[in-house]
Amino acid sequence: MKIPAQLLTLSAETASQYPSWYEAPETDRFFWEEKSLQRYPGKTPEDTYFAHAGKYAEFGKIICLSIGFIDRTQNEPRMRIKSLQGDERDILAHFFRIVEERFQANRLILCAHNGKEFDFPYICRRATALELELPASLRLENKKPWEVQHWDTLDFWKFGDRKHYISLELLAHVLQISVPESPIGAQDVNTAYHREQDEEKISQFSKRNVLLTTQIALKLKKQKAVEEVVFI
Repeated sequence: MKIPAQLLTLSAETASQYPSWYEAPETDRFFWEEKSLQRYPGKTPEDTYFAHAGKYAEFGKIICLSIGFIDRTQNEPRMRIKSLQGDERDILAHFFRIVEERFQANRLILCAHNGKEFDFPYICRRATALELELPASLRLENKKPWEVQHWDTLDFWKFGDRKHYISLELLAHVLQISVPESPIGAQDVNTAYHREQDEEKISQFSKRNVLLTTQIALKLKKQKAVEEVVFI
């Protein structure tokens, strides 16, 4: 299967809204305690907040959104990858402008690992909470899973097994795709953001995810890997 010309790979990195449960407003603490008791029984909300709140759009926020596309205007296709960082509203507004100005809604295919269960709905929920208008390609409400044209490399690998999960790194390993080094892992993003204030580490991790996801998608679709990558 040929890779669509308007394929845009993305990776959303998220963090908890506040540095700790104690620093969150009282109402947020109340609702997180309720969520924590349901999802992490036996653990205190103080302990679970820092490790898990960023996973949920109701308690987290997008701190980095990396995007990449394959530039076919050169003799040899090359991947261009950039990170959007800063204020969450600015990140999303910038991303939506790119989507609307450079791509056609009926042809654009977004690609992410676990995108259908995490990245795509998370972006939509945070944008809605911030009262931002969603671009046509992300108006996914009321759509059945098979009506969503976007790609999910995790979904590809499930082969119909709805319960199966595989990490991006393990899938790359299984497919014999080289995994670039990263200064942090997914479990370190909240620490890098709240405690270290190191946006560069987060950006490097996020860009690596975009590259890996694209190479996996190409491999699964039996296409040649991208050999030249430009970080912009």
